[in-house]
Amino acid sequence: MRVALYNQMFSMNGRSLFSSVTGHHKVHYQSDPELIYAKTNLTDTLDLIESVDADIQGICEVLGNQEEQLNYALQEKGYECFFGKGHKTKHSSLDVKVAIASKFKGFKKPSEDFPVSNEKGGGGGFVHCYFPEMNLDVLNIHLASPRKFKLYSEELAYLSERLKGLDKNVIIMGDFNKTFRKLEKGRCFHRRNLVTNELKTFCTTTFLNLFFNKDFDHIFVRGLEGINCGVVEGMSDHRLIYADLK
Repeated sequence: MRVALYNQMFSMNGRSLFSSVTGHHKVHYQSDPELIYAKTNLTDTLDLIESVDADIQGICEVLGNQEEQLNYALQEKGYECFFGKGHKTKHSSLDVKVAIASKFKGFKKPSEDFPVSNEKGGGGGFVHCYFPEMNLDVLNIHLASPRKFKLYSEELAYLSERLKGLDKNVIIMGDFNKTFRKLEKGRCFHRRNLVTNELKTFCTTTFLNLFFNKDFDHIFVRGLEGINCGVVEGMSDHRLIYADLK
């Protein structure tokens, strides 16, 4: 089974420094949604997902009406899509969500009480799905900026509490906005559960990548074993990360 995660950066161009800066600025400070959508293009996200061909695909930073577009396009590729609560942009009030797309039949568990703040760095969102055929829980989380210490801690506490009630097979994927070593120091996660081996996912942006080359996106498992892992670059400032499990 292959699982993957992609922070698509709203489906904007994060490879160019100029495009990345202006794209993030529009999302967080532009009040007209149409001007924001003009900078987006879901083609890269869909092409990347198709090339990796994961059985379960997590997506971060799904913007506003992209939910409907992604749902339709991924259904055409054989996926069932589940979207989870995120925060809203401060000026345009657009939803920023996370998603799980799966080739297995499953259902979404309630998670509307996931703590977020409607501002830049306010926590991308959370979605939790269960797949009965494999007795498998899959959680996709996009955490707030660590600079928002209180909110970040609340989100980690929420995740920890959610995990307490889960048995057997569990996959946790997400953009944690922290390297594994920092997460490990906080005793939040254990190396034995990490299947993506601290692969560097951020960032791909020209010039910035000379200074920032960190493992911010991770996949953890319980009751499963990692066989192989890797990254693939698209147009986002994050690389897609995947792991093959058994």
